[in-house]
Amino acid sequence: MSRRSILVVAALFAAITSAAHADEWKKTYTTTGRPEIRISTNDASIEVRATDRKDTEVRIVTKGFDIPGKLRITENQSGDTINVEVHRPSHGLHISWSENSTQVTVEVPREANLDLRSGDGHISIDDVKGDIRLDTSDGHIDANHVDGKLHARTSDGHMTIDGRFDDLDLRTSDGHIDAAIRQGSVMNNDWNVQTGDGRVDVRIPETLNVDVDLHTGDGRVTSDVPLTMSGEMGRSNVHGKLNAGGFQLRIHTSDGSIHLGKV
Repeated sequence: MSRRSILVVAALFAAITSAAHADEWKKTYTTTGRPEIRISTNDASIEVRATDRKDTEVRIVTKGFDIPGKLRITENQSGDTINVEVHRPSHGLHISWSENSTQVTVEVPREANLDLRSGDGHISIDDVKGDIRLDTSDGHIDANHVDGKLHARTSDGHMTIDGRFDDLDLRTSDGHIDAAIRQGSVMNNDWNVQTGDGRVDVRIPETLNVDVDLHTGDGRVTSDVPLTMSGEMGRSNVHGKLNAGGFQLRIHTSDGSIHLGKV
């Protein structure tokens, strides 16, 4: 075998071995009150789930590369505030025959304030009560059994949302939105649900006092909720109120259908 062939085989073996490799980083943080948890990453998915524990555990798992060799983790704690930044440097062209990925998994107390940001990756949370902000440039967002305030944004991805809310702002530039607003939700300000391209399905309690503004640029608006109309009801526009009315629930899409249903 020629020297060139040996080098090629060695390079392939190294690439396959690296791609199959997995690494892990984990740390536990102790807080005395409701924790403020801020996770920021340029290239990783983030998953948060609530437990009955009082502490917070952050676990980072990579596939295809080492920690800290090809992943920089910066973390600190000040009182009840926890900051973790996960950065994967870009080194130009990289050839791999297997998946290279980073997953950030966070276990938190059931009451926690969250600020989660990803440059490229999906975000999911489950069973958390608090003030919650979710932001990803490329990935879907799932928020289930949420209680409190939720502001969520993705530039490219769908949203699946379910919970009892005191504040709600959902925005995606490209993707559908499915949202269930549960009984006990209270509107203290106007709420917004918006997508640039995709259908929207929002379900609300029949007991909610709310004004609604439903608009699609290209699609159809339908409602199973007994609204009192203000003005004419058009194919792509609906303005009205449920019960006594109140703050406005604004649901807009540039391209897609809108359905307002009962939860």
